Amino acid sequence: MRNAWTICTQKKGEVLDFTLVQLILRLICLLPLLGLISPSSRFVALLSPILMLFVWCPARVNAAACMQESLAGGRLFSSEMVTGSDYRRKLLRSILTGVRLGLWLLPFLGVTLFLYRVLYGEAVVGQTDVFSVLMFLFRLGGGDIVRGSGIALALYLLLLLPFAFGLSLHAGDRHLTVCGKNRPRGYRKHVMGAFWKSMLGYIPFLIVCGIFGGEYVGKLLQAMNNLGSGGLHLPHMDAGLYWILGAFAVLVIPYLPLRSLYIAQACREKLEETHAA
Repeated sequence: MRNAWTICTQKKGEVLDFTLVQLILRLICLLPLLGLISPSSRFVALLSPILMLFVWCPARVNAAACMQESLAGGRLFSSEMVTGSDYRRKLLRSILTGVRLGLWLLPFLGVTLFLYRVLYGEAVVGQTDVFSVLMFLFRLGGGDIVRGSGIALALYLLLLLPFAFGLSLHAGDRHLTVCGKNRPRGYRKHVMGAFWKSMLGYIPFLIVCGIFGGEYVGKLLQAMNNLGSGGLHLPHMDAGLYWILGAFAVLVIPYLPLRSLYIAQACREKLEETHAA
């Protein structure tokens, strides 16, 4: 962590530029999703995954190259951020990593599609009709439908754990692409350790989410409790949403470059250790 911290404290201008370019590229890729607001322009949202694939994925490899250069004593922010050199190899390696991550996400996506069918699809008597859903939640909560809704929500979120494991497993792949080396023995284990240690930095933000998001979750569970009487009406989050967005801007965005550099440092250490041996 020392080298990553040194870069973030001694090269504040470069770190700021590096972070801004990363955020701008993400916003460009996500901007077409605004088309979902209007039914007549929903097809525009299809541009988002295309941009993510052909712009953001190779850009992540470029960012890894900049981080490795900075850890070697060079600049963090340089023309390497937006270079198109070796684009084909970067794109193919990114697609391969994306496919692997997609496999870890399949359980969550499968249940999400099923829930979408339950909430918005044509009801199947005895399976996805309102009465059957309420009875399932009632039994799950041991006679308390609100408790059952909470358990169902917790189980749904737990399905993201395989994806989180997949993210840690492939956290160092883009750095291998940059360094042009084969994965040494023990590399993934070392990088996974750095990945999960870096996740501790999100704890303050999660605490804020728990404080200001807890009330909203309670209202959401109550809304699910009233599913049979008037349909599902999502509650407004009010001021809590602004607190969470503010915490994200203050606690998460400044931490992103430090976390990325820490993982890049772990990758570099293992590669250098193997090379020296």
